[in-house]
Amino acid sequence: MARIEFPWRMDLSLSTQFRLGRLFLLLPVIMLAVSALLSMRMAIVNFEEIAEEVAHEIMPVTNLQTQVLKAIMPPNDYVMHGDPSERGLFLKLSREVEDAFTVAKAAPFGLPEEIAMVQFAYQKWGQARALGELIFLNSSPVGDPSAAALTERMDSITDEIVEMLDRVLDLAHAEADEQVEEAH
Repeated sequence: MARIEFPWRMDLSLSTQFRLGRLFLLLPVIMLAVSALLSMRMAIVNFEEIAEEVAHEIMPVTNLQTQVLKAIMPPNDYVMHGDPSERGLFLKLSREVEDAFTVAKAAPFGLPEEIAMVQFAYQKWGQARALGELIFLNSSPVGDPSAAALTERMDSITDEIVEMLDRVLDLAHAEADEQVEEAH
């Protein structure tokens, strides 16, 4: 049988040939390990993006919802009990809502709809806040039908705000779900 000679063949010792043979046998394992490490890194990056989504979009909107719901309580309590100290609490909580809107509007939303919905919620907050201020102009709100009507309108607008922010959260959660699927 004839021996095939390759022009690039070098004369290697038997131990060097053995080492090269082991290296070629380990090459697929090494490539598999590198591939696994790269896949793990990509999954970690995807999970980091999910964490950023939660930290930068979902948390500010959730906080905003909470602040809005807290802020409308003093006008409601004023109409029920007539305690004028509720006005100061309302003003304080209204400033906190404004701050929460500032944070939420600065969030790095990925979709233009999210930005538009937060802006719409902010406009609605202006209406709810104005109604709250009107409620406090009534010096004896307990049992007054006009104060009760203002409270109902304010509560209705607040419901719209919360629903709008829920939609923003739904979109942010959908983005996070897509990233989880991508990671899988």
